[in-house]
Amino acid sequence: MQMTLWRSEHSPRYELSIRSPGHRLDRTILLATTAALGALLIWSVPPHLIMPTLGIASFLVAGLIGALAYWLGADRHTVGISAWDIAGAFALIWVTAGMLSEPQQVAELFGLVTRAQ
Repeated sequence: MQMTLWRSEHSPRYELSIRSPGHRLDRTILLATTAALGALLIWSVPPHLIMPTLGIASFLVAGLIGALAYWLGADRHTVGISAWDIAGAFALIWVTAGMLSEPQQVAELFGLVTRAQ
């Protein structure tokens, strides 16, 4: 039975089946939301702390979108952009921002966070 399911899942007929459009994200809304959050980040954070803040924010967003994609059961092999692709893009931004950040900036950012509380 296991082999039967595998064969039907990987057959050419399975690739041509109609996929559920409910798990796709609209690119325009995604782009507008990302641009608005990026502008808010630049406006509210001192310039030398933008990279560590961007790294922390993109880590949180990647985790939330990944958890949401897992919970909704989003298809990883869809033709278009899925929630998994978006989570991966934010994880890539997280790693890049972390590499471009200096340790002093991160320490200062966490110093500002503890002082604010």
